[in-house]
Amino acid sequence: MSLCRFPQIAAREITLVISRRSFLGAAAATALVIAEGVPASAAALSGKPNHYNVNEKLTPKAAVTTYNNFYEFGVDTADPAHPYACRPPGVFHGPFRSAMGCLLLEIHYIMRRH
Repeated sequence: MSLCRFPQIAAREITLVISRRSFLGAAAATALVIAEGVPASAAALSGKPNHYNVNEKLTPKAAVTTYNNFYEFGVDTADPAHPYACRPPGVFHGPFRSAMGCLLLEIHYIMRRH
């Protein structure tokens, strides 16, 4: 005998389940038909235009969609990375041999992540 038994009242009749499923299906179909009626671009815009204006030229697509190391080694993408050249300890330079700048850069990234 099972210790966890549902009371008989919790069991649903199959006709109730099927009618509920057909109701939900009809509701979803109605929502899709209503949504197909008017495209969003055809809706009238409401509100007043404001006086905020940006007179800057747009950023080129190539600059936006490519990797640019922003804030990694400076605030400009032209900033060089050579002052922060880390030498990993171990195989290449012997155990625990690292520059102070490398340690500071690692601490900066750990603090930035949290």
